[in-house]
Amino acid sequence: MFIKIFKMMHVILWVLSMAIMSDTTTIQSVQTTGPAESVYDWETEHCADGSQKNNLGTPYRRDVPDAPAMAWRDPVTNMTFVAPGDSRGTWPSVGTGLSNVKHTCDMMIFNYSGPQGWHDLPASSYTSHEWLYAPFVIPPDGQGNATVYMLVHNEFHGWEHEDEGLCNASAMVDSRCWYNAVTLSVSHDGGRNFKHAATPPNHLVATADTIYIANQSMYGSFSPSQIVTNPKDGFHYSFPVFVNRNHSVRGVVSMRTNNISDPTSWRFLTNTAMGGDGYNGKWINPYTSPNELTPLPQRLQFGNDTVASFSQPVPKYMPKHNIFIMSGYTDGVGPHAHFGVSTAPNPWGPWSQMVRIPADVNPKRDQPTQLYRGIYPSLLDPNSASYNYDTLEGDEIFVYWVQGRNKTVVNAPDMARDLVRQPIKLQFEEDTREADTPNCGEGCQRFVFDDAIATHGARCLDGSPPGFYVRPGKGAQASNVMVYSHGGSWCYDLQGNDTSSTWNCAVRASTYEGSSKFNPPTGPPRDNMDKGIMSTDCTKNPMFCEWTVVYFMYCDGSSFTGDREDPHNVSTPELYNGISVVWSRGKETCLLCGTGC
Repeated sequence: MFIKIFKMMHVILWVLSMAIMSDTTTIQSVQTTGPAESVYDWETEHCADGSQKNNLGTPYRRDVPDAPAMAWRDPVTNMTFVAPGDSRGTWPSVGTGLSNVKHTCDMMIFNYSGPQGWHDLPASSYTSHEWLYAPFVIPPDGQGNATVYMLVHNEFHGWEHEDEGLCNASAMVDSRCWYNAVTLSVSHDGGRNFKHAATPPNHLVATADTIYIANQSMYGSFSPSQIVTNPKDGFHYSFPVFVNRNHSVRGVVSMRTNNISDPTSWRFLTNTAMGGDGYNGKWINPYTSPNELTPLPQRLQFGNDTVASFSQPVPKYMPKHNIFIMSGYTDGVGPHAHFGVSTAPNPWGPWSQMVRIPADVNPKRDQPTQLYRGIYPSLLDPNSASYNYDTLEGDEIFVYWVQGRNKTVVNAPDMARDLVRQPIKLQFEEDTREADTPNCGEGCQRFVFDDAIATHGARCLDGSPPGFYVRPGKGAQASNVMVYSHGGSWCYDLQGNDTSSTWNCAVRASTYEGSSKFNPPTGPPRDNMDKGIMSTDCTKNPMFCEWTVVYFMYCDGSSFTGDREDPHNVSTPELYNGISVVWSRGKETCLLCGTGC
């Protein structure tokens, strides 16, 4: 059958998977679709006004949103929590859905340890000023409460320790004496009470490349973003801002984990060109590690702008478009603009040029003109299917932001801020991407190399013969063939130590990336053979629309290079790496038949 299909083919085009990945939905513009509305009004709803002071004269209790709006849903009670809190107290807004939450003073879900506890602990404890930033909900197994893990933004202020020689100033000056880290906290009651996930400093997730050094400009890891799950690989991603001590790296970076409960499991991206394989950087505790933080995280670039970056990134995943979208505030989206958004096909990029979000900041018009710009924008969708609200199900959603209030107008002894939202519609470039569902095209058929094992020893990870798809061409161009190889990362773990489907070869062997048994007849899993360079639409793909297409499935875990005929010495199941002969046989067959065999 294979020989018959390829008969009379004359031109061969061999395409690697990366070559057709340029077709990606890209954000084009954002439009507001209604007026701004209040989510939390400081003047009428605050639980503490900042008048309670500590021994340094700074507020001890203060109910102001001081982070991007985050939300989670308790799967036990189905109650939604919205809590962009402050290090001096976090009172949530709670309701049966994102659109009807009400601020409650009966529940303070987080606060640092007492009026002076933060001052008594050294920088090495990473327990100074703490802000809740990024929730991740784990439903209960049977009866009981949900567990909510939370990435926490941590700041050590050296100026509060001037008398100890930790800063040459008693207040923040030019962002000096400011040391940042990301830590992990946990709630075992659905998000009503949080505590450190491990005894400090073992709750440390990410920090700086050195210990705290007095009188340096701000550095470290901070503003951990929303945790967003990538359905393509099962990893959980966050995008903190990282600044090393000498500021050679400054901007948004990417990190991921497959074990949300382990603070030490996060790995950061060191090379965007390597894609998912580039997450090989391991965070250290500079106070206890004998090693330096090397290599350093690589800063993400947004479009062709090598300078602009989000200072408070908030990512989401959009199942409708199969893309990631990131919002934040930045000066990189045009004059007098402040809120921006960018999109990417993968968490590592490539990220598009930032596009402005035209929100109606300062809706109550009580702030001076120079303070019109809001802060901490975040995109939220009331229809999100995720407990963490980390998905945007449609293009019509809300942008949330924190809006400063005029202290004189609202009679505030300290800071006063509202939480505001406004409905918006995301506009994407038209006709740039078809749905990534199995679509082989007219006349397409699924095959396996039936004799691959007996004749060549070629096997997928589970021992099944390799598979491929063939879609015949049309007219005079049908004798030309395009051969496309399905992409995928390597698996390294033969012993089952890693539970993720990406690195664990045994887990992968039970998926389409490790077995031909899971290749659906309709086309390659999670891909579309009728798009991009393989599209049959001649208005989009005039050069190759009528060519015959052969699509080789990747299933050996070693980029088609494995030549092992015997199984690896593991208990169960038997694992193979022996598919490199697919390349040689495929090219040999195509070339021979292309000459008219």
